[in-house]
Amino acid sequence: MSENNQTIYIGCDNGIHGGLAILQGRKIIELVPMPILQAANSKNEYDVNIIVDILKKYTNAVMIIEKAHAMPLLGTVQAFSFGRCYGTMLGIASALKIRVNIVHSKTWQREMFRDINSDNTKQASILIAKQLFPEQSFLATERSKKPSDGLTDAILIATYGQRHNL
Repeated sequence: MSENNQTIYIGCDNGIHGGLAILQGRKIIELVPMPILQAANSKNEYDVNIIVDILKKYTNAVMIIEKAHAMPLLGTVQAFSFGRCYGTMLGIASALKIRVNIVHSKTWQREMFRDINSDNTKQASILIAKQLFPEQSFLATERSKKPSDGLTDAILIATYGQRHNL
């Protein structure tokens, strides 16, 4: 078996509604909606303790994090929140000594969505993830009725990292 199949890849869609996908070879080891808690100001924030508990099991893994970047349609509060989430994930990975590679969303999407119309990246993500992992529902909770694009993005980011042996 090649090193690529032995290596554990952690895909991270680092938005508040994102997710973590742990992949080894063709097997999804763990798929977790981004753990969040409600802060005093009624805004959702990462539940850092739960994220650390999840990731400390995979300190020999490679984490692929989607790069945070300015997006013109985001307001300042949303942009700050997005950047804070990105920085928090980098900090957690660094503290746990997990090797990190950063990939721009357009980079992984260009490859993963190559053969389909990807005008709607959320739908494209769900479609491709279900093609690659048909046994997985990608539901965020048992009560969810439709797949979570945060989870599908996370698994596609992990898959991209694995394909490129990042």
